[in-house]
Amino acid sequence: MVSVLQWNCRGFRFNFEELKLLIRDYDPACICLQELILGVNYPFLLPPTSYTSYTSHHRGNNGRGGAGLLVRNSIHSDAILLQTQLHAVAAKVILSRPYSLCSLYLPPSEAVRYEDLENLIKQLQPPIILVGDFNIRHPKWGDTVISPNADIVIDLITKHNLV
Repeated sequence: MVSVLQWNCRGFRFNFEELKLLIRDYDPACICLQELILGVNYPFLLPPTSYTSYTSHHRGNNGRGGAGLLVRNSIHSDAILLQTQLHAVAAKVILSRPYSLCSLYLPPSEAVRYEDLENLIKQLQPPIILVGDFNIRHPKWGDTVISPNADIVIDLITKHNLV
């Protein structure tokens, strides 16, 4: 069984020990991380090198935000070079078949444009696994409020038949 773990780590460096526990307990094939908070000069690496790491070039203000992927070395993967200002990173991974795996972080304080999300989807070859922390609240998920980006993300999910 192949597993993909998604986690908003709220700081890769600060929660590295917890990440190691998640890896030990779940042994995921791929790990999609959001809100890395790497800072300007901090590398996104996971020693020992049992995983290949990919990180978004957009780290937000003062290194806040960001997205990362870790793919087990035994799984073939290639970076997908995204042209976007979103906190997103993607790789082509061979699981049961080839997938475009994308980790996305939408900060709650940043407005997102539908066109930017649509452009991101167009850069990924189907089938797509798109996971992340979208920071959206909506009654569809049992909430009583609607966050500013909620309708945009819901429109994207509906148009592209995402689950």
